[in-house]
Amino acid sequence: MIKYLADGTYEEALPHFRSRMKTLLSTRENFEHELNKSFQKIFSSMEEFIRNGSGWQLEEVLQLDVTITKYKPLGRGSYMLLPVSLAKSHSLVNVTNTDERCLVWSILASLHYDKERKDPQKNKKRKLIDITSDDENDVSYGSRSHVYSYKRKRNDREDE
Repeated sequence: MIKYLADGTYEEALPHFRSRMKTLLSTRENFEHELNKSFQKIFSSMEEFIRNGSGWQLEEVLQLDVTITKYKPLGRGSYMLLPVSLAKSHSLVNVTNTDERCLVWSILASLHYDKERKDPQKNKKRKLIDITSDDENDVSYGSRSHVYSYKRKRNDREDE
């Protein structure tokens, strides 16, 4: 983006505009529709940038990335020991549990974290809503959760 100033000089900016990831299940027609929606989101962001900055013009597009990957849904599961590199990062919630409600325990652990008592299962009894679904991939509980897979590297050991 470029903005020409009254004194004959100009100012440059390199803003990034992006759309959200989309999950598509086949059909070309659906793909084209979603791709167009993504471009519309990018164009809207550009228009907002120009409107808020007054005088900015699009000079050139330096890079455009479209990433397409195979959809690999994750199944539900229970507690798993984390690889050492992930456990040491202290960036993940991995509550020890014996049932298939790891998502519930992770949400409770993040909402009711107590430095003195790090085991949310031994905390005060809480009424839990029963989260069940016929479709395992239908996760809409009113808050966002991001679950990613992790591909273990050869030198990544579970115990150290």
